[in-house]
Amino acid sequence: ETFEKYDMKKMPLDVVLGSLVFFWSLSKELLNHIPSYFLTQMDSLTSQQRQTLEESGVGIRAYMDLVGETYSKLTMLQNYPYINA
Repeated sequence: ETFEKYDMKKMPLDVVLGSLVFFWSLSKELLNHIPSYFLTQMDSLTSQQRQTLEESGVGIRAYMDLVGETYSKLTMLQNYPYINA
């Protein structure tokens, strides 16, 4: 099976913009579902697993703050140089 290489510079602008919006929307939706997924996974842990996670979770609060900040930046539409007139 062979795959052709595509010259992305020759792609129509509507296809490029459509793919940007698609992947931006997809990533935003996936990021919205991650916290609820983790909560459902936490319900199924044993007490030993919970204790291990609590002991190894030093610094997780700082990490979660960073994730929240990154998420807020991802939800904004980026300023791409090729979509501004």
